[in-house]
Amino acid sequence: MVNTKIIRQRESLPVNSFSYFVLIILVIVLTCYLIKKKVFPYRQEIIDAIKNEPLLVVIGETGSGKTTQIPQYILESFPEYRLIGVTQPRRIAAITVANRVSEEHGSRLGDDIGYCIRFDDCTSSRTRLKYMTDGVLLREATIDPRLGHYDAIIVDEAHERTLETDVLFGLLKETHRLRPELKILVMSATLNVEKFSDFFNSCPIFVIPGRTYDVAINHHRDAKISSLKSTFVQRSVETALYIHTQEPPGDILVFLTGQNEIEKACRDLEDLDRDLNYRTDVKYYEDVKGLVIYPIYATLETMEQKAIFDDPPRYTRKVVFATNVAQTSVTIPGIK
Repeated sequence: MVNTKIIRQRESLPVNSFSYFVLIILVIVLTCYLIKKKVFPYRQEIIDAIKNEPLLVVIGETGSGKTTQIPQYILESFPEYRLIGVTQPRRIAAITVANRVSEEHGSRLGDDIGYCIRFDDCTSSRTRLKYMTDGVLLREATIDPRLGHYDAIIVDEAHERTLETDVLFGLLKETHRLRPELKILVMSATLNVEKFSDFFNSCPIFVIPGRTYDVAINHHRDAKISSLKSTFVQRSVETALYIHTQEPPGDILVFLTGQNEIEKACRDLEDLDRDLNYRTDVKYYEDVKGLVIYPIYATLETMEQKAIFDDPPRYTRKVVFATNVAQTSVTIPGIK
């Protein structure tokens, strides 16, 4: 369909060699991006497995591309599918993944690809790929156990095993009994998935090979707590400030345990930043001249959660204090 449109446009538009050159460059860049994803070489095998198996468990490490690419493979390879549902354990993951996939697909968010979370439905009658939280699909399944609107359901990040996910598994097993033709995929980042396979009638397990990259761990020099006044929140803030003042440009992601700790860390770092003399205190002052601080936790308003994906002003470093909501399925620009 897309190729036909391009051919028709070429017939009506004057030849512009520069435009064709730019188009070729974009295609090359996109191809290189896809090849980097570990899931890409197994595209056809995954499609064949989905064609042949109504139930399938997929294992792929974090960063393999399973969350963004496999739903697109289904979208492109099964044009007869009316609606494909993909669940995420958290709101922020559903929103950000839907945004990323719609960009890759070249469509406006809410058209072919959208998301649905509590109090925020960014879908339309044209939507064929819908990202949502486990809770949204759970409510839909209690109303319509057959999930008649869907032709495929993908439960992503299944290894997190929330209460809602476990209940959803039970309902999906009943849905499969009522509608054997419904495709159900369970995707996990861990190898210990035999329980998922056993639960879904010993269904096949598709493994996306790959290796994780080594993570450099640098311990704080003064890591021991010397007094009761010293807390892990203070240590986190001090470490973030040290990186900010001594390291080259690059954003910072700090994991903390809860909302109270995160809000305190944001306030403390703001106070410390306010007292900085950037010309004398910041080693890379020419490239780092400011700091923006964002919190992110489950109960934070959706619009405030989205703020962490905004690009900071030029020469400004971004620091994000987060709970584990930012640990999986979320790629924050600037965090490597």
